[in-house]
Parts: sequence; C-alpha cells; structure tokens
Amino acid sequence: MSEQRYFAYTNSNGTFGVFDTVDWSEISVATPGGFESNASIVAFDGNGQRMLMGMYLFDTNDWSVIGSMPEPATFEVTDTYSRWWQGGFCSDGSMVVVATPGGCMVVSTATMDIAYEQADADIHGAVLMPDGSELLIAKYIGSSCYIERRSTVDWSLIATHEYAGYVEQLYITVAAGGGHVLLTRSDYYGNSATLVSTNDWSVVHSYASGELPFGSIPAGAVAPDGAYVVFGSGSEVYIVDNAGVLLDSKDIGDYTLGVCISPDNALVASVGFFMAANGGIGVFEVGTWSEVAGTPTISANSGISCAFCLRQVPTPPFWTGLQRAVEYLDGANPAPVPAVGDYWGGEGGYYAGIWTHPSGDEYHMIVAPVEFDVMAANWTETTGEVPGARSNVNGPENTAALLSLSKQAWAAEFCAGTTIDGHSDFYLMAGGAYDRDIDGGYEASEAKFIVDALGAGSSSPNFGTSGPQAFQDDFYWTSTEVSNYGGGYSGYEAIRVRMTDGAPNTAFMNANFCRVRPIRRIPV
Repeated sequence: MSEQRYFAYTNSNGTFGVFDTVDWSEISVATPGGFESNASIVAFDGNGQRMLMGMYLFDTNDWSVIGSMPEPATFEVTDTYSRWWQGGFCSDGSMVVVATPGGCMVVSTATMDIAYEQADADIHGAVLMPDGSELLIAKYIGSSCYIERRSTVDWSLIATHEYAGYVEQLYITVAAGGGHVLLTRSDYYGNSATLVSTNDWSVVHSYASGELPFGSIPAGAVAPDGAYVVFGSGSEVYIVDNAGVLLDSKDIGDYTLGVCISPDNALVASVGFFMAANGGIGVFEVGTWSEVAGTPTISANSGISCAFCLRQVPTPPFWTGLQRAVEYLDGANPAPVPAVGDYWGGEGGYYAGIWTHPSGDEYHMIVAPVEFDVMAANWTETTGEVPGARSNVNGPENTAALLSLSKQAWAAEFCAGTTIDGHSDFYLMAGGAYDRDIDGGYEASEAKFIVDALGAGSSSPNFGTSGPQAFQDDFYWTSTEVSNYGGGYSGYEAIRVRMTDGAPNTAFMNANFCRVRPIRRIPV
C-alpha cells in the first residue's frame, strides 16, 4: 500500500482548497450549488476515502460529490451558526456526525440517512470515536462542561462526565488513536482546555486560563497518541505537551481559527481569518516545528477549518527490471500468482488461493483491499424473497439477482460498483444456507473458503487478527438469502458471516447493518 497525504481548508463564505502535500499543488474539486452557504467545516475519514466539506460528502478517488447531508428533523441549522459547525467521521467512514449549537446528528454514509439526532440547547459539538463505537456530545450546563457518551449500536446513554469550566464556545476533538479527547473553551473572561483520557475519562491535564500566553482558544487539536496538543490563539499557534509545557509557538499572521494534525503525526497546520499578509496557511513539521516551505497562499478572510488525510492507495508488488522488460515486449504478460495473503498486482486485490466449485471448476479468489471494507446499509431496502440469490457458491449470480430488484440492495450495489486495477467484476460473496445442504452447504461456500484462507487463523502477515488487511471482528453480508427451516424461503433474512472465525448467522435483510468487502474470481 502507498499513501497520499492531502490538506484541505474551508470557510463559511464558500472559499476552500484541497492540496497534495508533496508539492502543494491544488486538487480540482467540483462543488455543488448552494455550497457557499454552509462550507465552514472539513474532515476526512480514517482511510482518506471520503471528505466532508460543509454539508456535502466527496469521494477522494475522483473528488466527486457523493451526496448532501440531510436536514435534521428536530432542530434548525441557520446560516448564523453554520460557521461554528463541527463534524467528523469514524475511521472506516461508515458514519459521519455534524453538530451546531443546539443539536447534532449522525448520518450513515451508505444511505445518507439520519441514524441518530438530538436537539438540545446545551449542545456545542460532537465527534465519533475512531472505532465507531461511541458518539461523544459536548454540552455546557450551568458552570460545567459535559461529555455525553452514547452507544452507536442503539444510541443508548453509556455515561456522562463532568469537567469544570465556564464557556461561550465549546469544542471537542478526539485523537486519531482514540485514546484522548480535547475540550477547548473560549469566553470573554478567560479561556481554558482539558485533555481527557478515554481509558477512564479522567483529566490528563487542564490548560487553565493564564497558564499559557493565550489570548483566546477558538480551536484545538490533539496528537494521535495524546503526547501534545495544538492551540490556535490570536495570531499564534501554540504546541504544548500533555503536562502543560510549552514546546513551541508560531506567529502565522492574524486571527487563527483552525488547527489540525496529520494522522501520521508528521505535520501541524493552521488557518485563519484576515491572514492574507502571511499567506493564510501555516504548516510545521512535528518535532522540529520548522515551517514547511512552498505552502499555498489563500485569500483574505479565508480560513476557518482545516484537516489532513492519508489516503491509502493499493500498489502492486515490486517488479524486477527483467520482469518489466518482458511485460513490455510481450504486451500482455500477467503478474505471477502471489502467495496467499499477498497483493496480486494488476488483479485488484489480495490473493486467497484456489477455490474449487462443487462443479469441479477452479477459481483464483481475490479480496479487495481494506479501504473497500465498509459498514453497509441493509441487505435490501425492504423484505421480500429473492429467488435468484440462494446459492452458497455462485456469488456473481446472487449479486446479479440482487441488482435486478426494483429496490435498493446496497451491499450488492457497493460490490458491483467497485473498480480496482481496471477490473469491475467484483461481487458480494456467497455465504451458505447452513440450515440446508444446498450446493454443499456452508462448508462449500465462498465465504467459508475466504475465512479459512484470510481469517483470524491466516498465517499471512497481511491478514490474521492484526495484519493491515485483516477483516474486522464483525459480521459481513453475503449474497445468500436464508431459507426457512421448513424448506421454503422466508423473504426476511440473509446470511451473514463473521469473517474472523467463520461463524455464520442470519440477519433481517432490511433491519440490520453489516460490513461488506467485495471479491472477484478468475478461472484457473
């Protein structure tokens, strides 16, 4: 895998920019109509595959618009508050949260539907834990700040934690590593911040008003490991460790409003209002805190929010000069078959081995890279039998049957819409009706084969339980409809499989969220 690092900034007046940090060249991003009125926030998911800018989601593969955020049903978002909106993804990009003073909502990126919303005058901000397990809502009540923790499974309240501090504006930021949360508070009488450990929700350090030379703290960011925090205050950017020791400060121009840290902990950046004299952007190397040369100049009144992303890009294995020469001369020499668990250059994914169909036909099985491992929506939009999606071993046929429906079949649609290395024949794997011996039952299924090859028991360094391409310890949709134990088809459930250990299960096709990972197969 290779990585591309991007930096983006935006403002509530519609000014924005996305840049490649290798040479700081600007990326062309198409913006929809109405973008200018609410573009005051920017965030990326953990894989760098999606960008939230304003109220729109973008696909970073081609920087096209995926869709717009829905309007909340229980509170109003006004232009006055749009500049103070906070938001962000969980790492896998399956959910995104946005918040404004008075309310927050979580949206499924698969369907662009609201999964949860809360209207409360005490709400100032909200973030998702990187692993997607919890929603954290920042509230100010009386003379204290609170972090309200809710489960993203059923949105039930887990706990509420109180932290001292008077505020006019309250911001909440979570570290990329998930181990720390930073609350920054700004008001007319003094400013403060609190770094919290998510292990026990205790205070790591309180950055009190007057402890450091802050004029105001409109925003902050915390390092992935919680070792230091960054504050933007007036014309200065302050880098402070988690014990309150000032590591460095930078004068970047005028009023700083946005600060961010790259996920690889390599760069710190800031943007602000009325900073044309200094270019509007300050970027610094972590550790040396020296300014990065060549950063772009943006117009005045142009920086209110900024973010970095590391976009994971699958790359084929290294080829020797002789192999490249042969390929060039031959014109169609395919990459050699790799070891199980290695990337197969030019074939779109990681090799799972040779699977034998009950008919005797053999196939090379290929699994898409981890950035295509996503949390899907429901199997289908509504219940109802799918006669062509009942095979344990013919995933392409099952997928075709699902795509032919007159209703949404998101899991199948995602797989069929995947293109990698020029291949667009990906599909949703067949699972196995383990209650009936169809096509050899679950033991003969595509899903069982892939679990055995690349699941928790895999010896490949790329997979197993902790490899960079490992499946999540979670259930994955298959393309196989569940039969009734009496022999018919219910039209209510589909097979899902926990890909780490191969445990099959059933789930209501229109009421359960499961993960999805596309596969493809090549005849031997």
